[in-house]
Amino acid sequence: MLNEIQTTQNPAWGAGLIWRFAIGHQQNSGRFPNIALAFIVLPMLLHEDIRKHLMSTQLGLNKFEEKFKNEYDLLTTLNGRAIALRELTRSVVVKS
Repeated sequence: MLNEIQTTQNPAWGAGLIWRFAIGHQQNSGRFPNIALAFIVLPMLLHEDIRKHLMSTQLGLNKFEEKFKNEYDLLTTLNGRAIALRELTRSVVVKS
């Protein structure tokens, strides 16, 4: 049986999340996102506090950022999480 880490860091699951992000971005902006944005999808969705804010935001990343004015440290740690998950993201983006 898969443990929680194996389940959440499954490349197929990650590919689905990144694909859904790309489709949503394309539907809202009329263009696909820059590939660099793919590297923040998993760190944002795998972090519970950020995911809660993200799921309640429907107006794009600018509105998402405004929600963090009082919780700035959550955004500052995003880079470290993106670096930690970059191999998983890279494996998803390159193999897809």
